[in-house]
Amino acid sequence: MKDKQIKIKLKGISQKQWSVFLLELNMMKNEWRPYGVLVDIDAPNFKKIVTLGTRTHDVNKKLRKTN
Repeated sequence: MKDKQIKIKLKGISQKQWSVFLLELNMMKNEWRPYGVLVDIDAPNFKKIVTLGTRTHDVNKKLRKTN
């Protein structure tokens, strides 16, 4: 099957909205995977945003410095 490609341009989006937008795209990507749809997202800092946005509360405690 031929690859499908989409290009989305966003104007006037804040940094917080950008992070949430990428997290929602990542959720969609993960939900479609069982149906055989492989989504590749190429965006600035995508991996970092997803890593920080999907970690659990316990991981946050481990990353903080103890006084």
